[in-house]
Amino acid sequence: MQLLIRNALGAVILLAGCQTTADKPIVKKDAVPVDQPAEAPPQASASETPGADPAASVIASGSFPCFAAGTLKKPGEPLTCEPSGVLIAGESVLVASDKPTVGDKLSPVFNIPLEQMHLGKTPVYLVQPLFQNTRKIEDLSPSADGKWNFATTGFDRHRPDKAAWDAFNRLLYWPVGAPDQVAVSNAETREGVTSSVSLRASIQGAMANSDDKGPPYFKIEGLAALPNNRLLFGVRERGASFKDFDYTVTLLEVGYAVNEDGRISLKDNMTEAYRFQPNELGPFPKATGLSSLHYDAANERLLILTSYESAATHRDIGCFLWQLPLQDDLTAVAPQVFKGADGLPLVIPHKGEAISMLDKHHALILHDDDRVTRTEAESAERTGAHPRALHEGVWSLVYLP
Repeated sequence: MQLLIRNALGAVILLAGCQTTADKPIVKKDAVPVDQPAEAPPQASASETPGADPAASVIASGSFPCFAAGTLKKPGEPLTCEPSGVLIAGESVLVASDKPTVGDKLSPVFNIPLEQMHLGKTPVYLVQPLFQNTRKIEDLSPSADGKWNFATTGFDRHRPDKAAWDAFNRLLYWPVGAPDQVAVSNAETREGVTSSVSLRASIQGAMANSDDKGPPYFKIEGLAALPNNRLLFGVRERGASFKDFDYTVTLLEVGYAVNEDGRISLKDNMTEAYRFQPNELGPFPKATGLSSLHYDAANERLLILTSYESAATHRDIGCFLWQLPLQDDLTAVAPQVFKGADGLPLVIPHKGEAISMLDKHHALILHDDDRVTRTEAESAERTGAHPRALHEGVWSLVYLP
C-alpha cells in the first residue's frame, strides 16, 4: 500500500512504491527494488544485546548525474561525481560533492527536484563564488529552527605557507532559500582567501587529552545542527598525520550565535561529546569511520552514517547506519546499528556519505563511490547495488522503524 510521505516528496518515493517492508515495492525506470536487506560483510554479527537494535530495509536505489557524461577536469581526466552532503530543501534535494568542478557554470553544490532524481536531468548549480571555490565540502545540515543551512569542509589540511589551502577550512552558512547570501563563519582572510581556519585549534583542542594538545591530524565528515543553537561536527579520521591515523566516530559539540546583522559565529566551547570505534563493537571492517550525521527531530535521535573502503573495488565498499538517542548525557547511551530482517547489521554496498530524513520512517542516502564504477552485471553481485558511471551519484531509499 502506498504511503503519502509528504507533499514535496515527488517521484523518488513514488518510484519505490512507498511500500512498507512487508510489501513488494512498485519500481519503475532505473530505480532498483530491494526486497531484503543488503548482504552483511562476512562474519558480521548482531550487537552484544540481541534484539535491542531496530530493523531497517533498503526499499529502492537509483542514480543521478552531477554533470554531463564526459565532462573533463583536464585533458584526458574525467570529472567525478562524489556526493558528500545532502539536505531536503522544499521540493528539491540540495547536494554537495567533495570534488571541485570546472568552469563558471558548474558548482559542487546543486539542486535536483525530488521528482527528477531518477530522470537524469541537469541539476541547478549554485554558482556563488563561495560554493564554487570552497574545497571538499563534506556535509550539509539545516538548522533545527529551519532558518539556516550549514555546510562544512573536512578541515583536514592547512599549511602556513600555502594560503590557497585555507579554502579546505570553511564553515559556510546562509538563510534558507537565499544561497546568494552565503557567508563564512568565524571568518578571517589571508592573501585574499577567506576561511574558518581559526576553528582548527578548537577542533584539535576538543579532542585533547590531559597529556597532549589533541591529534595533529583530523578529518571532519559530518555536521548536524541541534536545537538551542548547537552544532555537532563528526570526525572520521584522527591521528598523527594523513598517513598515520585511526578511523573513528567522534562527535564534537559547540554552540553558535546569530548576531543582529545575521552573522553566525561559533562559540569558544567546543567539546568532545561522544566517541566510539565501530570495529571495536563488532566485526565491522577496520576502515569503517563516520561519513555523515543527521538530526532526526521527529524521532529525537541522531543518525550516524559510517562507511568503509577496504579496497577500491565495487566488492570492497559499503556503509552502515547507526542511531543515538539524544539526551543530556550522550555518554550514557550506546550506539545502535540498524539491522536487517536477518538480524545482522544492514550494509548497503555503496560508500554512503550523506543522509537526510524524508519523513519519520524514510531516509535518503547518497553515496560517494569515488572512482569505483559498476556495470549491471557487477551490480547483480551484491544485493542493493546499483550501476554507476563516473559522472553519477547513487541514492538509496531506506526504511527506518
